[in-house]
Amino acid sequence: MLARAALLLSMTTLLAAQQQEPPPPPPLDLGVTEETGTALAQIDVTLTGPAEALAQVRAESFQVWVGGKKLDRVLADGICPMATPAQAPRKEVATPTPPEAPPSRPATWLLYFDQWHLTQSGRARAIQLARDTLPQILGKGDRATIVSNGRSLVTVQAATESLDALLAALGRLEKDGAQYESFASDEEAKVQSIVEPHQAGAGSDQSTLDQMLVLMHRYADEERWRTQRDLARLGMVLGRLADVDPPKAVLYFADTTRRNAGDHYLSFLSASTVAKAAQASNQQAGSLERQAHLTIGGELPFDRIVKEAAAMGIRFYTVEAQPLQDSSVRVHDAQSTLQSLAAETGGKAFINGVTAKRVVTGIKEDLGCVWLLSFDPQGLPTDTALPVRVELDVPKVKVRARGQTVILSAKERVTNRLLAHFAVETESQASPLRAAFVPLAWKDGRYSALLQVVAPPT
Repeated sequence: MLARAALLLSMTTLLAAQQQEPPPPPPLDLGVTEETGTALAQIDVTLTGPAEALAQVRAESFQVWVGGKKLDRVLADGICPMATPAQAPRKEVATPTPPEAPPSRPATWLLYFDQWHLTQSGRARAIQLARDTLPQILGKGDRATIVSNGRSLVTVQAATESLDALLAALGRLEKDGAQYESFASDEEAKVQSIVEPHQAGAGSDQSTLDQMLVLMHRYADEERWRTQRDLARLGMVLGRLADVDPPKAVLYFADTTRRNAGDHYLSFLSASTVAKAAQASNQQAGSLERQAHLTIGGELPFDRIVKEAAAMGIRFYTVEAQPLQDSSVRVHDAQSTLQSLAAETGGKAFINGVTAKRVVTGIKEDLGCVWLLSFDPQGLPTDTALPVRVELDVPKVKVRARGQTVILSAKERVTNRLLAHFAVETESQASPLRAAFVPLAWKDGRYSALLQVVAPPT
């Protein structure tokens, strides 16, 4: 697993003592101070309805519950370009022309290509979909970053407002063979190696069943490990969006990311067959299923992504880029995961041979009328998922909010920022992080030291 790094980590280094114990040095002033204060927490919601009804929404129209507690005071701010101001009553005197609807709030975008979970056809279509979609969803003042998760995390294009720079970056990514990964494409061959003995009529032989179970176990373990690692990488990259203003969204391209990673390999044999094979091999019946859920179950890494997105106000727009697929268990599991990730972060999922037009239409509808609800989080638990419920008292207007939010502690916010620096490399060089040990004292044959990590500003 990836280790979390903090700005100052207490480290102990074993060094041979060659002289008498030196006096401890004075405390170091490393420029780190503790600050106290209250920062408002925010929840972004989407409103839909007739334009004239949207124009009636006011800050006092919202009622919000967080963690089961109704908030006494909520500050609300919204921009709905499609909303038309209500008409004033007709009078004999001329009335001024209503002001034009305000422009949309600038958005921050992260285009994330999860190469380990993109099939060959899906990768090509993902880049083309991004190329066709970007010119239509980028508004004035919007900024976008392109990140590719291959053998390492690479920033193909740093945050920019330039559409030309983003399109050029997609062109470089398309031609970069080092970013190709065959893990998702190899899945079909792995499946065939499991089902072929059954198709040949040898599935009832005990030794054949044992061999199949070994393969299923191996493939499932590998998928769980890769999914856990790749979701951890994604979570680290999200830290780049921690300090930017909403709306902020991730356009996530993947074909085989699964919440229950590896479980689909166990679906080729019935539960009774697995139990008999396990008993014959002196294994605990059902151990493979339990290991699948305990090792990753999709829940810990997947829920961590949802939690981080909720804490930072990030929406996921998930895209299954590969062409229309069959209705197998593994395809269903992947599509269900993309739908869950989008729904639980307040975004939308685009699956089943999606077109650029459909992606653009869905995103514009979702971001067409966004309100930010701010509140004082004092008294609410930090660093834990809190259920959210939002109600609106304006007829004909529907409100859609993410299902949960997270109030980040100051320590967690710092950690997220640092992890973002550790995670991503540029195309030309690694992130310029520097580290050094600072000896503090000598005791019992050991030096205690601080590890100081210096990261560039965002």
